[in-house]
Amino acid sequence: DRFGGTAFVKLNWSAPKDAAWLLGGSLKCVTPTDVITLLQSSDHIAHDLCDARRACLLDAPGASGADAAAPAAAPAAAHDAWRGHSWVLVMRRWSNLRTSNEFRCFSVGGHLIAACQRDRYAHYEFLTPMRGQLLQLLTEFGERHLGKPCLPHAVVWDAYVDTANKVYLIDVAPFHESTDPILFEWPILHQLAARVEQNSSGEAGPAPRAAPSVEGVELRLVEEQQHVTPTAQLYYGLPHDFHQGEGKDVASLIAAARDAASAQSSAEPPQEGATGEPAEP
Repeated sequence: DRFGGTAFVKLNWSAPKDAAWLLGGSLKCVTPTDVITLLQSSDHIAHDLCDARRACLLDAPGASGADAAAPAAAPAAAHDAWRGHSWVLVMRRWSNLRTSNEFRCFSVGGHLIAACQRDRYAHYEFLTPMRGQLLQLLTEFGERHLGKPCLPHAVVWDAYVDTANKVYLIDVAPFHESTDPILFEWPILHQLAARVEQNSSGEAGPAPRAAPSVEGVELRLVEEQQHVTPTAQLYYGLPHDFHQGEGKDVASLIAAARDAASAQSSAEPPQEGATGEPAEP
């Protein structure tokens, strides 16, 4: 009842989007079985559970060289570094969002330093004339909500702008190379962050709060259709074996494999000596 019968699930960091093909290409969960199926089948979820903490440990200050690669010390250090942290299963009410209105934003101290179209696989012509307006909306939202003490100083956040120009916060992620920069590159983002830090450190004291400025902030869009990259479905699509078996069940896959093996063996030319005559040594 709380979610209206449908829900979206994820862990602290990742959503099981690579397993969406199991539910017909959607992450919309209707039953507990849908939730379990997505979580068990997702490589992204497996990475969060098995590798994400170790990766953060290796990137932590002081974890370099031989110490970072030491197999015996890493598990104990990882346990100490992450003590008190736990995985969280996040469930949200399902909403049908237009991917054209989703944006990935990068902020330092609540100041927006860059933003881009979240859907890298499509060109939306109507976004180009709205670039300035969208930047203003995202900048104001970041200044108002993303500079709070409870959040890291530098953060990546995803936002949704509806048709009434209201901004919604979708998710928050670390300002780290493990987060997909989509249309940006991390070296550029680090340079922008350093520039903001330098400007902030040069101020004599807290300046009076002014209207957020979008000067120097770039909103990157997929400008032309020819620049569209292949869709993610090519990477997280239905396995070829399921196409052969029409995705029915395991028995159909076995039958398809047997038919393919039989067809291959019947197409092969008879080997020398197969007629009953001894083959030449």
